Amino acid sequence: MGEGFPAVPRHVVLTARQLGPAGDGWLARRPDTLRPLEHQWSLDVDESLRGGTARNVANVTRADGTAAVLKVMLPDGSFPAQADTLQWAKPRVFGALTTGVTLGTPAGAVLA
Repeated sequence: MGEGFPAVPRHVVLTARQLGPAGDGWLARRPDTLRPLEHQWSLDVDESLRGGTARNVANVTRADGTAAVLKVMLPDGSFPAQADTLQWAKPRVFGALTTGVTLGTPAGAVLA
């Protein structure tokens, strides 16, 4: 598992800061959020993906060497709705994928 984590993309930092203390806390706690996810899901966090503004999305490598994507939500209240959508879509959309989708609700995380 990785010791250091890739930097949060600038646009995600700006969006987090717009959330005030909740967003600032999310940024400060990010390593403490990622470490348990790395352990729980046996991941190495590789690099943050650019382009998003409201989620921290990173390429990851699973213990078996397969590539995946880890998405950690900002504390903006959108995770429950997204989790419901993914749970609904999981058998319909992701059923054919070998990696599937895993939700980490305490951290507001999605692994796909």
